[in-house]
Amino acid sequence: MMSAAWPIQHQQLASMAVVQFLELLPPPEVALPERVAMIDDVAFLRELGSGFFILNRHESAEICWKRVHELAPDDETALLGLVKLSEAKRDITAARQYLHLLKKSSPHSEETWSISMMAGVFAGDTAAVIESGKRLLRLNPGLIKTHNVLADAYRRAGDTTLAEHHKTMAERLTKAMKDPQ
Repeated sequence: MMSAAWPIQHQQLASMAVVQFLELLPPPEVALPERVAMIDDVAFLRELGSGFFILNRHESAEICWKRVHELAPDDETALLGLVKLSEAKRDITAARQYLHLLKKSSPHSEETWSISMMAGVFAGDTAAVIESGKRLLRLNPGLIKTHNVLADAYRRAGDTTLAEHHKTMAERLTKAMKDPQ
């Protein structure tokens, strides 16, 4: 159910999955953090955390993903989730720490570099935007949004040549998407 729920953030499926997951945890009279601490099944905890996230039960998602992080420090799902939750809480220090770990553990993930690029945008860190955007385009050169973000970042950095290059690439890719011939 979670495999179907996650890509479309389907709350009803996630809710049904979470109910079933919770039935498998130790007794419900024990608080969630203690129940989760008794579980060593990374995949189970990863999916439970994802279900809680979809249901906007962010504290519960964080409990699950932190446990996953304890058990499997390089787990991409847990790190991505912890970055998002830290950003939502405006805990920039934690978000940066988790993002740093995510970049080390998942250097070939588009989502890693996309999150890193957007974190740079929100922080006003042009160098981080450029570094992350370049890494992202190495993985997928056809990302229109990334070319647009890089065009703006290079313009802010004073590099009009690269700003124009990325603006042109974004325009060409947009045109190609509209008229594939």
